[in-house]
Amino acid sequence: MQAVALVLGLHSGCGGGARTLPAEKPLTAGPAAKAGQVSGGKGGAAAKPGASKPAVASRPAVRQALVGEMCPDRGAGRPALALLIARQVGWSADPEELDALAARVGARPFSVLSARGARAGVFQAVGPVDLGTESPVLTGGYAGKSPCEDADAARASACGEAQLQCGLAVASLAVDGADVPPKLRTGGACVEGDKILRVDLDGDGLAEAFAVAGFLDELRAPAAEVDAAVASAAKATCTASFSLPLLVRGRDAKAFRALDLVGVVDLDDDGRLELVMQYRYASVRTWAIYTADQTVRRLALVAEVAPWSTE
Repeated sequence: MQAVALVLGLHSGCGGGARTLPAEKPLTAGPAAKAGQVSGGKGGAAAKPGASKPAVASRPAVRQALVGEMCPDRGAGRPALALLIARQVGWSADPEELDALAARVGARPFSVLSARGARAGVFQAVGPVDLGTESPVLTGGYAGKSPCEDADAARASACGEAQLQCGLAVASLAVDGADVPPKLRTGGACVEGDKILRVDLDGDGLAEAFAVAGFLDELRAPAAEVDAAVASAAKATCTASFSLPLLVRGRDAKAFRALDLVGVVDLDDDGRLELVMQYRYASVRTWAIYTADQTVRRLALVAEVAPWSTE
């Protein structure tokens, strides 16, 4: 394991194979989400013009948290973290709210996850830095290995292609979160028959089933909700993995390119796992957070944002 030294300053290939969907419809800009609805920055992947997403009543967060993407070299060749989502009373990807949080409570340790869901290292944020991005960026130091480093060369390569050597990172907003990186409960998902995503959201030993294609709306943007599908058996017959690159592969390189599962993790420690999905387009990557707030038979889109976007 090659460690990444602590630096201060600016900073899976997994099972399931690739499914193909047509990508003849381009991503289209839409209105910003309203209060109480899906919250995202101006640079996030957009909804249909004139469409609004349904309001989502969030379960109480046991752990209020900050969620971001840590890249070992995005801060002028040094480690940096794009602060993307805040989980407090609700979920928010609003850049102004995140700017305020970055300035006030951003200097804290983030647990950075590997493609297998283990802690790859710790990013110690020291404060915000202006890199001209839509969402705030935190500078600091990173101690650990590359999030995509893996003994399995195919897994490492797939992770590097999907995540650009960056990793999902989470910090706690609790009192002790200023000094101690959070311990995160992670899970896994897998694909049955190239069509059904199986994931045990509530830890009861029975994997819920969702159609892979259900995570995409007709514009290849994140769907507002994904309802459970009919499963062949209560227990999954495939092997679960924390991340799954290339759940869906687009046909048109100029529009939608791929859908990836970045990770399965309980971000707010409420006992139910969230899915962090990534939508890759020709000029932007979008992250979407899905959670089972009301029932494990329905996943709701609660936040949507484009990491490192300057638009």
